[in-house]
Amino acid sequence: MKLAFFQIIWKTLILIENTFSYWRTYMFYALLITIISAGLGQWGLSCMTNQDKAWCFISMQDINFWSFFYVLNLCLKIFIWLLFCYVLYEEMIHRQKMSFWEIKNFNKGSIYKIAALFISAFLFVVPIAAAFIIFTKKANPDWRIEAVWFLITFICCWLPFLVLRFSAGISYVLDKQELPPFKKIWVTTENNNFKIIFAFCLFLLIMNIFELRVSSFLKDFYKTYKNFVVAFGVEFLNNLVNLVIVSGFLMLTRALQLLILPENPSPQEAPAKPLPQKNDTAERKTEKTASGVKKTAKKSKSTKTKKNKKI
Repeated sequence: MKLAFFQIIWKTLILIENTFSYWRTYMFYALLITIISAGLGQWGLSCMTNQDKAWCFISMQDINFWSFFYVLNLCLKIFIWLLFCYVLYEEMIHRQKMSFWEIKNFNKGSIYKIAALFISAFLFVVPIAAAFIIFTKKANPDWRIEAVWFLITFICCWLPFLVLRFSAGISYVLDKQELPPFKKIWVTTENNNFKIIFAFCLFLLIMNIFELRVSSFLKDFYKTYKNFVVAFGVEFLNNLVNLVIVSGFLMLTRALQLLILPENPSPQEAPAKPLPQKNDTAERKTEKTASGVKKTAKKSKSTKTKKNKKI
C-alpha cells in the first residue's frame, strides 16, 4: 500500500479542525494546568521573566528546591496531557460525553488506554534524552565499556523512528482497546516509512515555530502589563497552545490508522449495515397473487354491470 505524503498531512489537518468542536475540553484542561502550575509557583512565562512577583514564590536561587517543584509540575502536566488525549479521543471518536469528575469511575479499559499513551510517549522521548546524556558524558578509557555505551546510543537513536513506524497502533489501542496488528502495520509501512517520518518532522517543525512565536508574543505582552490578571491570561493561553500541539500529534496517529488500517474503523465511522435482501421468489408469488385478485375483482365488476344493464 502506497501512502501519499500530502494525504497524511491533509487528513491530520482535517482531524485537528474537528477537535476544535470540543473547545470546552481544551479550555478546562488548560485552566487546570494553569491552576496547578500557580500552586507550585511554576508559571514559566511570567516567573522566568520577573521573579519578584508574589506568585513566583519558588525562588530559582535555591536550585535544588526549585528543581523539585519544577519536576513535580512537569510530571503533573504530562499526566494531565495524557488524560486530555484520552478524554478528547473518547468524545471525538466514540461520541462519549466525558467529565473530569468521572476519573473515579475509570475502569481497566481507561487505565489501559492511558498507559498505552504513556508508554508511547516514554519510548519516544526517553531514548532522545538518554542519547543526549550519553553524548555529553566523558569518554571512558576502557574501550569495551565505551562500546557498550555506543551500542546503547545507537539503539536510543533508532527507537523513536521505530515508534513512528508503529504510531498508527497508538490510535488503534485507543479505538479498539486491544493490541494493534504489529505485523500488518510493519508490512503496510514497509515502503512508506520515510513519508511517515517526514510528515512527523514537518508537523513538529510547524508546531515548534507556532509555539515559539506565540510564547514570544505572550512574553512581550506580559512585560508591558506586569500584573496578576495578565500573567494568568498569558499562562492560560500558553497552556492552551500546548494542548493544541498535543492533540495535533494524537490526530496524526489517528490519520495514520485510518490510512493504514481502513478495515478497522471506529463504531461511528463504520459503514451502515446493508438491509436484508428480500426473497425474489416470494415477491413474485405475492405479485402473482395480487394480480390474480385484481383480475377476479375486475371480472366480478364486469358481470355485475352486465346484469344491471339487462335489468
